[in-house]
Amino acid sequence: MGSSLWPPAASVAHRVAATAWHLLAPNASPWTYEGTNTWLLGREDGRDCLVVDPGTTQESHLDAVVAAARRRGWRIAGVLVTHNHDDHAPGAAELGRRADAPVYANDPSVCDERIGEGDRVEIDALGVEVLHTPGHSDDSLTFWLPQERLLLTGDTILGRRSAAVFGRLSDFFDSSSRLRELAGEDTVLLPGHGRHQEDVGPVIDRALRVRRRRMEQVERLLDAGVTRAADLTRHIYPDIPEDRRRAAEVSTRATRDLVLSERAAHACGEHAHVLHDHT
Repeated sequence: MGSSLWPPAASVAHRVAATAWHLLAPNASPWTYEGTNTWLLGREDGRDCLVVDPGTTQESHLDAVVAAARRRGWRIAGVLVTHNHDDHAPGAAELGRRADAPVYANDPSVCDERIGEGDRVEIDALGVEVLHTPGHSDDSLTFWLPQERLLLTGDTILGRRSAAVFGRLSDFFDSSSRLRELAGEDTVLLPGHGRHQEDVGPVIDRALRVRRRRMEQVERLLDAGVTRAADLTRHIYPDIPEDRRRAAEVSTRATRDLVLSERAAHACGEHAHVLHDHT
């Protein structure tokens, strides 16, 4: 369902599922790829909708979001933010003001009402379950519509590439594995960046494989005496553009920290075993 062209024109609404419409924010950059995905969630015969990640404060995009809702006879009943990064959260307050709608997020600094694990947002019998999925950031949320089989992952799982890990890599593995188990094989991925995917399972599997491969690379480099995050990054990403190097270094540092943590835990376990054998 929806246009086969990617990327679409910025701020033009396209239907991608029975209850989901997409608008691409006009904020393309090396960090945001083609731009941030803004999602409208609502039933065709409903009166209300939710907006997820309005992203930019650009007037043209917020105007387009409001117009897309009005064309479908919807009132914007709430604005959801997946995480407080500059390409996802800034437009939320202004859109909420325009629509006289509350802003929901995990970070209290960007919302009217804080939401987190186990919360549920409902409009017109459309139920959105809130999952706390840290990894990309500590405040990252995923929005799950089980009846419609829609998974809105923000930057935890992208429609293309792998997102930088600004939090803990162990959290990313836990969150991704949880989403993989939850979604199964018949769930549509609505990510923060990149095209929507009709089957989320292989996308999550790919993201997990990429991170595990990076861990193997870091382990080999640590064994060779390379320890600084900047040096590890140069070895792992020799051709990365300079404007994306910082994101790569952040993820590499998270990978190194997890490898060192696991090695320390293993060494501690072995030491405890030896002590036990001598008692």
